[in-house]
Amino acid sequence: MAEIDAQIAQEKELLEREKQRLCDLQINGLDFSASTINEDLALWIKSGKKLSIKDKREVVKGVLNRENISSDILIAMLERGYLFPGKMVAMLLRHVIEKKLSVRVVELLRKNNNLCGGEDDVRAQIWLLIECVKQKIIPKREWEDLLESKIFLWSYVQQLILMRRLDGQMVSDILNCGIERQLPVLCKDEIISDVIEGKTLLGVLRKMVKMRYVFSGEELYLVVRGVLNGKIPEDILCMILEASCKCGSGCLYAAKNLLVNGLCEGKLSEQCFNCVLRYNGVLNDDDWKKLYDSQRDFLVRAYVRKFYPFLKIKI
Repeated sequence: MAEIDAQIAQEKELLEREKQRLCDLQINGLDFSASTINEDLALWIKSGKKLSIKDKREVVKGVLNRENISSDILIAMLERGYLFPGKMVAMLLRHVIEKKLSVRVVELLRKNNNLCGGEDDVRAQIWLLIECVKQKIIPKREWEDLLESKIFLWSYVQQLILMRRLDGQMVSDILNCGIERQLPVLCKDEIISDVIEGKTLLGVLRKMVKMRYVFSGEELYLVVRGVLNGKIPEDILCMILEASCKCGSGCLYAAKNLLVNGLCEGKLSEQCFNCVLRYNGVLNDDDWKKLYDSQRDFLVRAYVRKFYPFLKIKI
């Protein structure tokens, strides 16, 4: 019993000292240059007290620059749900990428939904989170959660794609996340160009085609060029042509000459030619003559059927 009483008395004395110390801190404020700052902050956080923005800034400085404050204090603050201004969040993320802070910091920032500040601040934070995913500092699910969050800036996605800052898998993830229609229309030609240059997964373009994205004439021209150069499979071109024909798109005219030349040179198949034929009136007499002069059997047959249906010549 005596031993138990002694431990209880010791605990009470400790609690009384903490209570008195907390009272002193409330009166005098936190001294970030004191040798006891880690113990003081731990007590402050444990008691559920709030910190001003100025004090939070001092904590971040102490962890990142002065190194007199333990990163455990920062993690304890995040675990308690402390929120940080946008610029501080960006600074913390940057130090995680530089491996100066634990990955736990990113996890807790995301858990607290701590993307905040003005639009520029949020953009910086989003980019740093994307870097964390690309460098496999944080798991892919964090990227997927980010895509589905309300704070994600879809206008920023367009800029990232235009700047070639998202890899093919990330663009594919955007298409997978259930809000794929928010992918800016202006990005399609950049994605196609990247596929041709081998910078983006071919699956991204295939997925866009299957999702019935409408392609402009300029974009179709890029796809045809990619097919003729052996960078894009012909079946993707056929799917685009079929979809465009059904929705009445006039995009074929921009790529017509390229298609005709590809057919004449034997670089495009009969299946592709049949897709082109679905566009009534797109081929003029000069185009048909070029196709006939190519001497490819299926093109000659089509020419004869169109202009001389009464002929009974077997080709």
